[in-house]
Amino acid sequence: VREADVTGARNVSEVRKLVDESQVELLGEVLRYVLETGKLPPRRSQTEAEGRQYFTMHPVLVDALNRRLGGS
Repeated sequence: VREADVTGARNVSEVRKLVDESQVELLGEVLRYVLETGKLPPRRSQTEAEGRQYFTMHPVLVDALNRRLGGS
């Protein structure tokens, strides 16, 4: 699990970029772990408090978030 610092993001595109960078970094760590140990890293279930992960954001939500973040 990795949290991405999106404090300075001004729009959804910037949030996605920061999250993508964090995911790539974490993937590299997982791959190194597998190569070094020959095992998968410990797993854990997503908690209800963490919400659900969705891969496509509705355009209305993108617009609303961009307005909230003050960007375009």
